[in-house]
Amino acid sequence: MNQEPKTGLIRESFLSQQNSHVYLVDFAQSYADKLFIALIESENDLVTGNQRIQWLKARCPDAQIVLIQPETNSQQLLELLGFIPDFVFGIAKNSKGLAAELGAHFIPIDCEQSIANIDSTVIGQDPLTLQRVCIFGPESTGKSTLTANLAKHFNTVFVPEYARTYIDSNNNELKQTDFNYFARGHIASEKAFARQANRLLFSDTDLIITTIWSDWLYGSCSPWIKEQAEKQNYDLYLLTDVDVPWVADPQRYLPNERQSFLKRCQDELEKRNLPYVQIKGTWEERLQKAITAVMSIMHSRNT
Repeated sequence: MNQEPKTGLIRESFLSQQNSHVYLVDFAQSYADKLFIALIESENDLVTGNQRIQWLKARCPDAQIVLIQPETNSQQLLELLGFIPDFVFGIAKNSKGLAAELGAHFIPIDCEQSIANIDSTVIGQDPLTLQRVCIFGPESTGKSTLTANLAKHFNTVFVPEYARTYIDSNNNELKQTDFNYFARGHIASEKAFARQANRLLFSDTDLIITTIWSDWLYGSCSPWIKEQAEKQNYDLYLLTDVDVPWVADPQRYLPNERQSFLKRCQDELEKRNLPYVQIKGTWEERLQKAITAVMSIMHSRNT
């Protein structure tokens, strides 16, 4: 999957430059090696195609943009492109049908919850100066809720668990080959949200978790994923304990193995000598402990 350059396609009007559109473009250009945008233009658009092209070129200068009509079908689009793209990107499942018609792989985007609470007047810090926090641990331990609550508390965005977005778009079916898409999606999502973050960026899981799950369910993991996992750089891990009730979910697999999985998570962090704080207790206690831990790393940077 990662040896040859990959092409990606977005088919969208971009009539309004919403945060979700910003994320879509940033994600796609981080995911694909070469991005193509089919910009839908109709006669009565309030914003001209050229104005939207200028916005897109400022956001992703290396993308190639073609103007199409709303009625342009998939065959006509293929003729315009001159090739079959490897990926089609779309918010939620809107573009899944187009991907099937083109013979491309659908890469789902779902970011509304991540950017809903951010004050747009403060976003846009240099990604290199961000402090990064990963919420890490077994399933059904409140990682996603904690991640969202921390982002809300610190007025920033967060990186949702991309594996969940991907599996949702495939009717909760899971294959080992999906793990490469999970990893590539997480990397692209983190790069995209780093461009919108305010001082801090919270990530719901990371690629170490991806390697653990692949090993746990299938007995092996792609060398590429392991290589990418070693390149990550978080200032802090928040390791969520299993002292909360199990909640069934179509994407949860190990109701009786959370303690063993927690031990594996802790071992992986300690093996790499990564900074972490274990988060346990009531939901309120967990949030307060997490806030305190994050404040500690922010204070250490300022001293």
